[in-house]
Amino acid sequence: ALPICGNVFTYVGDLGPHSGLDIGADGEVVRRIIQGENPSHLLPWVYAPSSGVVETVVENYGTTGYGNYVSIRHADNSLTIYGHLLHPSRLHPNDPIRIGTPIGQMGKTGNVSPLETAYHLHWEYRDAGGATQNPLSYLVGGAWLQD
Repeated sequence: ALPICGNVFTYVGDLGPHSGLDIGADGEVVRRIIQGENPSHLLPWVYAPSSGVVETVVENYGTTGYGNYVSIRHADNSLTIYGHLLHPSRLHPNDPIRIGTPIGQMGKTGNVSPLETAYHLHWEYRDAGGATQNPLSYLVGGAWLQD
């Protein structure tokens, strides 16, 4: 399963060196936020699609383009990154993660290009060697979905 419901609007390699998938918020949710409703009451939560251990939790935007983000190290030594979160869940480094664990709430923190003005999740997958791969190919293959 995807870590969140939404429309994939940017793929790995799109727009130059893009390193992950961007999954956007529902248009109705964005419309309601624009009209003044509180984003934290409307935006969906991101859930772990695979088990692992929390490696990094960055709040208050950090120093990267990911904004608020969480990274998870998996049993095969791959790494997934969940960026642009409105705020991460109450996770800490070395916390165990199971499939379905809440990671954080979709947002638009950090460096967000003009084409990505809507709230979204940046979901990145790096294999055991550190190379960026398309996370969808690993979901389909089921390489790291075991819990």
